[in-house]
Amino acid sequence: MADFPHPIALTEDSEGVYRLSFTFEKEGMSIHNIRESSCSRFEGTAEMYGVTQAQFEAFDALAVGVEKSADDALNAMALSVQNLFGVDSGDVASIHFSGDEALQSIRKMLISYLVTEVNLNLMPQPEEAVRTRRRQP
Repeated sequence: MADFPHPIALTEDSEGVYRLSFTFEKEGMSIHNIRESSCSRFEGTAEMYGVTQAQFEAFDALAVGVEKSADDALNAMALSVQNLFGVDSGDVASIHFSGDEALQSIRKMLISYLVTEVNLNLMPQPEEAVRTRRRQP
């Protein structure tokens, strides 16, 4: 993603769902589903968005990963609480989290963190700062 040519951001789609997106300046809009055209009527392609196939796949993997991570975070938290109290069923959690508010909050936090990391890793930094942020093998 270090060479992705478009700014990456946290945005809200038309239904109020937080999404990982990129600003496609040619169309003047944020794109959250790279596999669709900006009008959502056609299949999205790397050429359409001025990216390489590898960049296309990388952005799509990040966007899908964020969605999965939000679900996983919510499920892990609920399971931890259930294990603490010896609860064998997820019924209460299912009812409690049946609205989108909890998932939206988690999604917003995860995307915000991801955007921060992407932007930190895209911006030129002094070598010392890079060395302290990277794991040593």
